Amino acid sequence: MVELKLDSPNIEDICLPHAFSALTHLDTASLRWNRESRVDMGLLSDLDSITRFKSGTTVYCIDNYHKFDMMPNTVRHVFVADNCCNQESIQEWSLASWKQLVTLSVGNYCFKHCSWLKLKSLRHLASLTVGTHSFTEVAEESIKAEDIGRRDSGLGIMYCPSLVSIKIGPLSFADASACVIESNT
Repeated sequence: MVELKLDSPNIEDICLPHAFSALTHLDTASLRWNRESRVDMGLLSDLDSITRFKSGTTVYCIDNYHKFDMMPNTVRHVFVADNCCNQESIQEWSLASWKQLVTLSVGNYCFKHCSWLKLKSLRHLASLTVGTHSFTEVAEESIKAEDIGRRDSGLGIMYCPSLVSIKIGPLSFADASACVIESNT
């Protein structure tokens, strides 16, 4: 059983189409929704078009392990290409040192061995997008009930007061045991 804990009143849009397969409870009682706000846990028809960068935006593109390892801590927009960062040496990705980060977009089939994505104290982070089948070791064709929520892994977002959008694609974090989203506003 995975419980999604949400305590971040600024979030306006949450899209989890078949992500966090073991999610059994979504508590949104502390959120303040406006009429455009939504929680979507259904199918997402066009995940590839979710993250759009404005013209002229400088985006740090990670398309291989070396760029991941050398990412400067001054970046504001990060895009991780599909099928990237699947090395066993990447067990956790904490972005606490990237204080200027505004947008994080992770492609499909990324971070296979990464147990935790941790976003902490990122005051400018406004958008998180994760594509299909990322942050999971479960093979897409062999997902079984016993794989769901089996490893100590997940998504942790803490103290990101500007975060307004979280979009996570199908089967990402499929074997995760936790998703915690907290914020001090």
